Amino acid sequence: MRIVILGIILGIIAVIPFGVWVSMGIFSIWLLYKLSNLDDTQIEVIQKNQYDPEILEQMK
Repeated sequence: MRIVILGIILGIIAVIPFGVWVSMGIFSIWLLYKLSNLDDTQIEVIQKNQYDPEILEQMK
């Protein structure tokens, strides 16, 4: 069963050109990087706003 699945995966990889794989990889890494950075900053800002009225004033 594993050999069949491996064969299907290798077949899909062989059909799609190498350049497409490289660009998809770079794009997915960039997207994950951007999303992780966005989540961190948004969470930090929300937490600071909830606990610190002074930071709210500074942001205005």
